[in-house]
Amino acid sequence: MSSLDITAVSSAGVDFQSISPSGMVMSAMGQTPNQGGASSINKLSFEVVALEGSKAVVRFTHT
Repeated sequence: MSSLDITAVSSAGVDFQSISPSGMVMSAMGQTPNQGGASSINKLSFEVVALEGSKAVVRFTHT
């Protein structure tokens, strides 16, 4: 099973990273509230709803 980690939060966006059991690395960098929808990694959708400085609100949905 893979995890999804938030690796950075800044005013420029939120960075996500997942590493599969086989070692494959998947990243979604610079996610922002105005990017037009959610991103997905390993059947987990995530969307930055609000971003202010180093704080973010993220919505997670299992797909």
